[in-house]
Amino acid sequence: MPDDPRVADAELWGDEVLQQWARRMVVEAGTRDPDALHARGNEGRLGYLLTPSERRRRHIARGVKLAFRMTAAQWRDDQARVGEMLDRVDRLIAEGVLNGERLNCADFQIATSLALVDYRLDVREQLRRRPAGRLMDRVLPDLP
Repeated sequence: MPDDPRVADAELWGDEVLQQWARRMVVEAGTRDPDALHARGNEGRLGYLLTPSERRRRHIARGVKLAFRMTAAQWRDDQARVGEMLDRVDRLIAEGVLNGERLNCADFQIATSLALVDYRLDVREQLRRRPAGRLMDRVLPDLP
């Protein structure tokens, strides 16, 4: 961790806000419509999601949804925040907090959450054409 309070703030936001949002985005898609996920969650930058079994994955996702106490209102809010979340990452990159010459803890915290939300097919193109997508590619390359 560099001696830069902006990095610490970005890492905290990535942990407390972005990561939770990304988890909810993927869990909701996995319970509503697994076809909304790349390869139905069977493969991606982070490998398969939760478990290699699609049937078990859907049951686990429902359990996670209950544990997170996810609501329909929260789902709508999360959907509406895609641009806001990606804009914040892009802004952190533009300010030099993320994706600098040397990667820092905030880069890794944020890139893994981006890689998770990259499973969402309706978000994927928007993410990948942004500076946030380039950060994700740098930290977690999409393997063939």
